[in-house]
Amino acid sequence: MRVRKIIVGGIAVAVGLSTALASGAFAGGNGAQKAGLSVTSGDQSNCNSGGSGNGWAILNGPGKPGAIKFINGEVHLVDPAAPNQTFDIYIGNGGGGGMHCMMTMDTLTTNAQGIGNGHISNAAGMGGQHFVALFQGTDEKYASAPVIIN
Repeated sequence: MRVRKIIVGGIAVAVGLSTALASGAFAGGNGAQKAGLSVTSGDQSNCNSGGSGNGWAILNGPGKPGAIKFINGEVHLVDPAAPNQTFDIYIGNGGGGGMHCMMTMDTLTTNAQGIGNGHISNAAGMGGQHFVALFQGTDEKYASAPVIIN
């Protein structure tokens, strides 16, 4: 009987400890954030955030909450009106609308059906509100809704 109490007590302590650790790990965490992607217009010094309807973007800020090291992510574009095209991937900060977009070294190329994927790797950045913008030359063509990365 005594061994059973020790085992049950040990299980209760382990469950309580793992619950406390898990809740602390997710409180205010900076996990990846997903947002829709839509057609928009602007330029490099006056870029706009978008909405949804033409794919999605996922942004993540690896590092401790409040001290991200860089921004990385994925972009997925679906637009039959944009077959066989290449877009430069930019990161915008703030809520969009008159915001400055920063070019990454990454691109997205669509296939004959207008579907393409792009990867954002090690873009400089800090916590806050960010969105993805796709450009051709100096013209903004698509953008995601803003997400908060902390």
